[in-house]
Amino acid sequence: MDMASMVIVAGTAAAEAGAPVDEALKYVGLGSVLLAVLSVVLVTLLLKAAMVGAALWLEATWPRLTARSLDFYHTRPWRCYIAGLVNAIAGTSLVLLLIASSVLALVGLLLAALLVFLVLLGFATGYRAVARRLRPDAADAPGTLVIGGAVTELVFLVPFLGQIYQLNVLIRGLGAATLAMLSHRKERLDGGE
Repeated sequence: MDMASMVIVAGTAAAEAGAPVDEALKYVGLGSVLLAVLSVVLVTLLLKAAMVGAALWLEATWPRLTARSLDFYHTRPWRCYIAGLVNAIAGTSLVLLLIASSVLALVGLLLAALLVFLVLLGFATGYRAVARRLRPDAADAPGTLVIGGAVTELVFLVPFLGQIYQLNVLIRGLGAATLAMLSHRKERLDGGE
């Protein structure tokens, strides 16, 4: 019987006997807590590695869009923050409202896919910006994107400050990606590209 099963059995027996939950928790040792923390850290690192992989794929698939997004990221930071906040709050609210309605749920799912695409593009932009700060001489090489992504995602593991930095990259990158998509669409309508 594994540790989790013993805890469940002990907790059930203690609850049936009328004993407080503290009695059941005495069977949870330090090893179980450390294993749970290690599991959370490993799953987080796997998700972060997937984000860096998605950034590489996006940059290889849409190089002009990622370059335009990076340009907005550097030249118009406050506009990126405002567009990112508006997009994060209004976009997420609209997606949730549309998915909750039975009639427009499909439209909500399509909008959710677009929002996820913009978030991934925003993180790719943030990774490239960090890569340019770390290695200005080779800023456009794919390896530097991996380094920038790894640094950005490892900073996330720093308590509190890491999450604030990650939120900064998310909001600013989401705004830059949104502005890049809108400017790309405007150029196409005006007869460019």
